[in-house]
Amino acid sequence: MDNWKGFEKLVSEVLELHHFDSYWNVNLTISGVRRQFDIIARKNDDIIGIDCKQWNAKKTKSSALISSARKQKDRCLMLGSLFGLKCITPLIITQNEDLCGEFEGINIVPLGKLNSYLLDNY
Repeated sequence: MDNWKGFEKLVSEVLELHHFDSYWNVNLTISGVRRQFDIIARKNDDIIGIDCKQWNAKKTKSSALISSARKQKDRCLMLGSLFGLKCITPLIITQNEDLCGEFEGINIVPLGKLNSYLLDNY
């Protein structure tokens, strides 16, 4: 996949197949700080804040993965506090199948495994 929007659109389509409403490129100012979400997905009381990454596993450093996971967690905590929600699940979706796992409670899911992740968790 050559562009970000196409990748985000594909992720949204998978979410919608699982009956999530999805919102792209959401920009919010929370406590005077601008926050951007690639996708916010909602299904009943389940809300997922998604960061889409087109990382190359060979070039991706663990420090970039750790930094992205922490930033996504912080964005989701701020979004939850803004709307008085107890839980917004932070999620990173990658295009590379080799980048998979969990860091500090943030799941990192390759696009090819997103369907299984959603079936198992929602």
